[in-house]
Amino acid sequence: MKRDDLNGLALGGNKLRKLGYAMAEAREVGANAVITTGGVQSGHCRLTAAAANRLGMKTHLVLVGKEPETATGNLLVDVLLGVEEIHYVEGDSYGKDSPLEEKVEELREALSARGEVPYYIPNGCRPLHGALGYAGCVREVVNQLHELNLAPDWFVVACGTAGTMLGLLLGSLLYCHGEARVVGISISRPKDFLVELLKRGWEKTLEFLGLSEDIPGGESLIFDEYVGEGYGISTPAGLEAIRLLARREGLILDPV
Repeated sequence: MKRDDLNGLALGGNKLRKLGYAMAEAREVGANAVITTGGVQSGHCRLTAAAANRLGMKTHLVLVGKEPETATGNLLVDVLLGVEEIHYVEGDSYGKDSPLEEKVEELREALSARGEVPYYIPNGCRPLHGALGYAGCVREVVNQLHELNLAPDWFVVACGTAGTMLGLLLGSLLYCHGEARVVGISISRPKDFLVELLKRGWEKTLEFLGLSEDIPGGESLIFDEYVGEGYGISTPAGLEAIRLLARREGLILDPV
């Protein structure tokens, strides 16, 4: 297990590797406010707020779902981090015509009208930022395993916005000669939707890098058979997995 939950900022998480690139771009354009989106229990939003605090920027969140009566979990951490505003929207969060995107655009215009310089980070960060962040992670893993005279055969990763998986595929190409396979376990979305996201992200990333290569393994390997009732809703199998790892390895997994 690659312990990116221990990477040191606001309870950790995989989004920090992506945010390194996103926040650098925000600084480059002179932003003093960050807008980002996610579910009510989004780890991405939590880490974005923490990273923005480090850089002296305000954070504005647009969350998909109903506002709970009491803030718990990641939402409670958002409050502790001092997020400037939290907006809640309901409905389909896919596509440019979603209420989520409408609210983001409305917020961006309002902040600009007040003289602020907002920078929008979509849920999970832009595909390119995910690709660069997690290609670097593969290089790190390869170096660590090399010290043990090992090499990775497979990377297994949760897949929500597909950015982490995209980076692992790029890392396999760059640092494993394309021989390490990557499997994604969908957390909420249908397999076909995620495969298409990866395809578009792969094409744009390789264009940015000036490369022309197929996805390692020839196709995106994603399973959506484990999706439950909805994001942040625990399942009996998921809770049993949490108990198993806690009692065997002392690892505490996130119930989301």
